[in-house]
Amino acid sequence: MKKKFFSKNMALILFGSLFLFRCQQPIEHKFGDINKTDFIDFLNKNKITLKPKKYIVIPNAGCTGCISDAEKEFKETYQNADNLYIFTGISDLKLFSNSLPKNALKSKNVIVDTNNVLISIGFNYIYPSIIELNNSQKLLSLHSITESMKTLIAFIVFIFNTTLAFSQAADLIIAKAYYTLQHTKDSTKKDSVHIESMCLLLGKNSSLFYSYDREKQGIEVEENLSKQEKNWTGPGLPKTKMPQNLQQITPENIYTYQNTNKFIITEYLIQDYLYEEPREQINWVLTQENKKIGNVSCQKATANYKGRNWIVWFAQDIPFETGPWKLNGLPGLIIEAYDTKKEVQFIFAGFETTTQTDLKIVLPKNVLKVNLSDIKKLKQTMYKDSKSFLLLQVQATRGIIDAKDFAGFSTKKINNPIDLTANN
Repeated sequence: MKKKFFSKNMALILFGSLFLFRCQQPIEHKFGDINKTDFIDFLNKNKITLKPKKYIVIPNAGCTGCISDAEKEFKETYQNADNLYIFTGISDLKLFSNSLPKNALKSKNVIVDTNNVLISIGFNYIYPSIIELNNSQKLLSLHSITESMKTLIAFIVFIFNTTLAFSQAADLIIAKAYYTLQHTKDSTKKDSVHIESMCLLLGKNSSLFYSYDREKQGIEVEENLSKQEKNWTGPGLPKTKMPQNLQQITPENIYTYQNTNKFIITEYLIQDYLYEEPREQINWVLTQENKKIGNVSCQKATANYKGRNWIVWFAQDIPFETGPWKLNGLPGLIIEAYDTKKEVQFIFAGFETTTQTDLKIVLPKNVLKVNLSDIKKLKQTMYKDSKSFLLLQVQATRGIIDAKDFAGFSTKKINNPIDLTANN
């Protein structure tokens, strides 16, 4: 199933995980859209005329054997008129009420949703949600208790309320080049080399560099899961498992447009993001050294680029001023490239032309458009607290994840990236 995205006009954006419960048993929940009208109707039916700064929805209160951080927060702040507390999905009302200050549930800024209406309209059954609306009932912001989540939540609120302009005309694909990437990702483990098949799509005015293995692995995962569903004989919905030993793959797709001084990059981080990155001119030094790679006559060039000293071999007979990864700007296609330490190598694996008229380089539409600085902040949060990152990102997609994209995804930071300036 393809991942779905929020409408940018959605009135309420709900995130759970703003408090962490200590309950031992996980509760399954299907995340769905929450309509602002349903929420406002609920307030009206409960004759709520207050207009607080925050609506705090706390589910599963009174859980036997555990007291949530959310309930503790309520005990300390329930007399604050700026907050409206709504308890829903209560497992034991008597037990819960006995655990609170006397008459706390009778406060005018407290609602007990005994019929679990909010759960039925899509609110998270496990984690609390904090909603801030202005006087026009429009979302202002979301907040979390823990510092590690604040950056991520603020970032997600920003991207759902911001529209950035990325537009390029579709470009007919006229050729494809294939490479084998050999990358020592961990500088402390020189004998561990990541190997991945890559593809470079070539148009008249643009190119697209991406993981060919990601494409192939995605197809294999889909076929595997479909087979499991087809062979399922048990009760209820089919239960499937992700295939084992999936290859870790490169999550970025790099678009290069000859008429611009920037790269446009899409990157999978549970959701698909699109952002721009400056494309600096590479100061190539052309040598007189030549050699053949396969049947292709090549000339040698060198340059220092993004922290590495590169040696490349390009073919003037193949008139594309681009190459693997972000290497570009030579009078011919870059056939082979490697840094002087041989920590990163792009080994030529083939070239073909195509006359198909339906294959084009075009930017995807179902992506979240962000700035480069925001994607860096998001990654910093992912590296610092991967558990919170995954939890919030999954909730951002309402629990709907594309299995073939998720296959091979990793939250681990690479200590020896191709771009050695990326962490600056």
